Amino acid sequence: MRVVAGVVSVAAGGLWLIVVIKVLQSRFATDIVFDPHGYIRFFGTVLAIPTGLVCAFVLPFAFPRRARARAFAIVIPAFIAASVLLIVALVTA
Repeated sequence: MRVVAGVVSVAAGGLWLIVVIKVLQSRFATDIVFDPHGYIRFFGTVLAIPTGLVCAFVLPFAFPRRARARAFAIVIPAFIAASVLLIVALVTA
């Protein structure tokens, strides 16, 4: 169970990280040709939130039972903060 949770969370977290990097590159790009219509920001944010949610809810199950509550207490607020920042990057562009 813990190994499966670790593999799923690493896969979802890796995809989330790639998408977030692309969204931030699109947001802070100075060249208009990079993303002229903002599709990377929009679809990247739409893809990043569910993949981050999967990672945030599965990752604590990769830890021992006694550490899961602490892992949830760290991961869920971090996910919420990152999602809010992604939405702010989408709306303010």
